Amino acid sequence: MDSFLTGQRNAASPDSVTEQVMVDARRAFSTLPHDTLEGVVRGAVSDLWSDSVKVTSFVRVLAMRSVRESLEQQTQGTEPVTET
Repeated sequence: MDSFLTGQRNAASPDSVTEQVMVDARRAFSTLPHDTLEGVVRGAVSDLWSDSVKVTSFVRVLAMRSVRESLEQQTQGTEPVTET
């Protein structure tokens, strides 16, 4: 937990947050293609980062939530995306 909080404090740019979320997303959705995952992650972080009201310490958590929701919508009608 401490390393997660340290990562939150160091979330100084969209690129650094994107890298952190990619690590989490690869772990959670290891069976999905890298390009698909990267596009969803970049979109989620970009949307959150450009929001006019934000608390940067929560961008990483909110981005992972958005990634899960986006991937579930993309795979709707097929087997559900599950975290590993």
